[in-house]
Amino acid sequence: IFSNIDFDILSIFSKHAYVASIVFLILPIIIGQVTRGTIRWIPLGPLSIQPSEIVRPFLLIFFAGFLTQKDLTTKRFLKAMLLLFLPVILIFVQPSLGVAVLTIVGFVGILIASSFQKKYILLGISFIALLLPIIWAILEPYQRLRFVTFLQPAADPLGAGYNSIQSMISV
Repeated sequence: IFSNIDFDILSIFSKHAYVASIVFLILPIIIGQVTRGTIRWIPLGPLSIQPSEIVRPFLLIFFAGFLTQKDLTTKRFLKAMLLLFLPVILIFVQPSLGVAVLTIVGFVGILIASSFQKKYILLGISFIALLLPIIWAILEPYQRLRFVTFLQPAADPLGAGYNSIQSMISV
């Protein structure tokens, strides 16, 4: 559907889509149903939807427009970071770590494609490296296990690493 819509039209409504995305991400907190300890889903009769998956493309369209419409100054970059922080936190508290990380990766991809001075990427990587112990501390044990098995699936070959190992075998 989106490939048939001109990007200029999408970018005109991107600010509205950002605001709607924030509202949509707040809805599970208000009316969401708890499923296995998470509040990611909104029940709609016999179906349920996960707003974080739906809003991710809209957020990326917003950031693509925001980061490319004007020159990317330090002030504009910091504003973009604040605008990114709100939906990522709302996604993270559901908790949906994968969607939060993918949203950040999409933002970084847009940032690299923009007029952003590439020398600041090293600064950003250094900043993230400094935050890694704090990030690691706030992760739930099952989220830590996912990172460990992503990096070293053989650490638990019959448990959390099983699917990764089987994928590598099939490839």
